[in-house]
Amino acid sequence: MESENNTSWAGTARRRSIIVAALIAIVTLLWVVLVLYTNLPTIALAGVALISLLLLSTATAWAAVAIPRRGSGADNK
Repeated sequence: MESENNTSWAGTARRRSIIVAALIAIVTLLWVVLVLYTNLPTIALAGVALISLLLLSTATAWAAVAIPRRGSGADNK
């Protein structure tokens, strides 16, 4: 039973980590393209950067939630 739980959270954590890594690459590339190839004012670029940071920090927290805490097994109630 514990082997199933270990595999379950490991697969979920792996999947979420891959999603977050892809999201980091895409969002960073998008922001660099906006900086280099648009004529947006600095305040607009700062707003996009802030939204990007909020998105990435939320995604990182979402991925970290998949990893169980130490001693969170069924015998530690």
